[in-house]
Amino acid sequence: MYKVCSEQGCFESDIIAAMDTAVGDGVDVLSLSLGGGSAVFYADGIAVGAFGAIQKGIFVSCSAGNDGPGYYSLSNEAPWILTVGASTIDRNIKATAKIGTGQEYDGESLYQPKDFSSKLLPLVYAGAYSNDSSALCDVGTLSGVEGKTWWLTTLADAHVLPATHVSYAAGVGIKAYINSTSTPTATILFKGTVIGDQLAPKVAFFSSRGPSSASPGILKPDIIGPGVSILAAWPFSVDNATESKATFDIISDPAGNPQSYTRTVTNVGPAKSTYELALVRPHKMDISVQPDTLTFTEVNQTMTYHVVFTAQNGAGKDGITFSKGYLSWVSHQHSVTSQISVIFDTGR
Repeated sequence: MYKVCSEQGCFESDIIAAMDTAVGDGVDVLSLSLGGGSAVFYADGIAVGAFGAIQKGIFVSCSAGNDGPGYYSLSNEAPWILTVGASTIDRNIKATAKIGTGQEYDGESLYQPKDFSSKLLPLVYAGAYSNDSSALCDVGTLSGVEGKTWWLTTLADAHVLPATHVSYAAGVGIKAYINSTSTPTATILFKGTVIGDQLAPKVAFFSSRGPSSASPGILKPDIIGPGVSILAAWPFSVDNATESKATFDIISDPAGNPQSYTRTVTNVGPAKSTYELALVRPHKMDISVQPDTLTFTEVNQTMTYHVVFTAQNGAGKDGITFSKGYLSWVSHQHSVTSQISVIFDTGR
């Protein structure tokens, strides 16, 4: 591990020096979880350092950045870098908000007290009177909260008080309940670690998106990896425990003529496999695929499919400069997906 950041920030000179040192030390892989936004490759220190590393046979993986969900928010988009976006995982540390109507809203909190009562308590919205300080739990603003449940606008931190971080939709529901009665009540049900989120992995809202500003023809990020609510070693206790020796935290880190391509795929699954086409078309694009079913009878058997892209009338003229979709081949066991990115010529 090479330290490149300090309280003053992460200077490009330190980053390049660390990369050069790692190369000199004979590492096989460089993994960087930092970036400074999009830049032309020759002016991007990480891209330059990574190019030198790959010339030595060293694999370089970098974070896509945490500036999503806006488009063109990508970092580390050089084609010789494996650019990794952040995804959710199938583990939740569940803390459920239960309101007086019996409605429950699932949320999360690393803090999981064992003796917290399920009794409904008076519910107060801290930001009801435009008091930003109390809404954000600022120091000295939570006096008198004992015996009450406060609805606050906090983030998903390692809370040191009984708390839960819920979704925006859940927050809207809870606020609507508060406004519907003069005596709102609520409690929090702490359920510990729950495995099995069927919607995971999903791209994290904060994960930076493409396309690449420096070179829009490059499809980035390349892959996603676990980056939301990750249990990690931490230099100090986040719950102010003075005797703890094992400290951890949860962090979250076009219009014109048809274009076509042909791709050959190899069956590496069961010998007898049938894959059906699943297609999500980009905005203002027609896509035809032949054939629309791939039927394999042997392992390592190859098959070829042909794709034709045709822009619809008005593509690129409605203010939308690019769009995306995907082409998937789906069997009973597997789904193989190719991302599609289209950049429209808006100058015609």
